Amino acid sequence: MSAKYLRILDAVSITAYLALTGWILVDLLAASAGHASIFWPVTLTVFVAFLLADLLSGTVHFLADNFGNENTPIFGPALIEPFRDHHRDPQGITRHGFLETNGNNCLICIPFLAGLLLLSPDYGSLPQFLVGLGTVVALLFVFLTNQIHKWAHLNSPPMPIRLLQRTGIVLSSDHHAKHHLPPHLSHYCITSGWLNPILDRSGILNWLLRKSGKLDRVALDPSSNG
Repeated sequence: MSAKYLRILDAVSITAYLALTGWILVDLLAASAGHASIFWPVTLTVFVAFLLADLLSGTVHFLADNFGNENTPIFGPALIEPFRDHHRDPQGITRHGFLETNGNNCLICIPFLAGLLLLSPDYGSLPQFLVGLGTVVALLFVFLTNQIHKWAHLNSPPMPIRLLQRTGIVLSSDHHAKHHLPPHLSHYCITSGWLNPILDRSGILNWLLRKSGKLDRVALDPSSNG
């Protein structure tokens, strides 16, 4: 598919994502009036959704860096190739426009948002309300992940972004730079990076690589994982 049609697909994906998210938020806002004393449940739900987005970013990043290749059906061109290319040219992401940066993630979010709408929850019960809210918030940060990742590679991000990076709310350049040190086996989470210390100290990702027989290959030849 040509770059022109890819950008059209990106634009359609972003538009559809925003429309579906807005639709669900209107429903959630209307239902919120029926739920008293929900500050703490909502706060906890938003926090968990934020962490979930970071975990998802790390999981996808880990898989794309270490498994399959650019020729893998479906996932190769759409997912694996961009991650591998990013390791070859880390600053390339800074040259991507808004559509190219965010279109793919919006495309990933659309089926989940559409599924939530098709289930037609009325959000009348508190659990339904919190699941709906958590889904929207988690997907919001999934949508923002590539943009946050791009900001982490900018030499001079906008002042508000630098403030968010310094306070640790979003991924910082210094934190993410650790992933780009050979052999690229740590710091996979790229939304906030909050879960990187837990995942890295647990050793679970390297354990999975060891079990798959890939750890020695990657450690000896960092370029083999991107």
